[in-house]
Amino acid sequence: MWWLDVLYSPDSENSAGQAPAMLDTGDRAPAATLTAHDGGRVSLADFHGKQPVVLFYYPRANTSGCTKETAAFAERYGEFALTGTAVFGVSSDKPAANAKFAEKLKLPFKLLTDEGLQLWHDFGVRLGGGKSIKRITFVLDKEGYIVLVYYYSGRGDVTSHVEESLKAVQALVSK
Repeated sequence: MWWLDVLYSPDSENSAGQAPAMLDTGDRAPAATLTAHDGGRVSLADFHGKQPVVLFYYPRANTSGCTKETAAFAERYGEFALTGTAVFGVSSDKPAANAKFAEKLKLPFKLLTDEGLQLWHDFGVRLGGGKSIKRITFVLDKEGYIVLVYYYSGRGDVTSHVEESLKAVQALVSK
């Protein structure tokens, strides 16, 4: 995929020694269960057949870029809610760090911990060379299929994918 510039890492190989393929539009999202900042568990499978989901990955809670990105999703949350879309921020931060971040920003949605980057791996996103999680957003339709993959390249506004995600879910509900 032309927009993806993360690196290959040998630790992201599957049991056959091959890196998993990055999931793309039209692929079914993994049915993972993650810990939320409030201590609860969120399973993506619970949303299948019910509502669209936006998963936005941010590198680290309480950093300037991640604060701006997460706050932008919070500011537009009402518009996502009008489409019936569940919004989740995802990082590898511990639930306690995400809880402080959520409280600081008074977030209307949950932040999820992807411990060991399992969901990241299940989506087929590759890391390498000690690089951190990149900003990437997946929009899922109500059946759990990916309708948008938005990768932030590191140039420009860190909030650009909020608008693109909103357009994608608005298009879903207008069908």
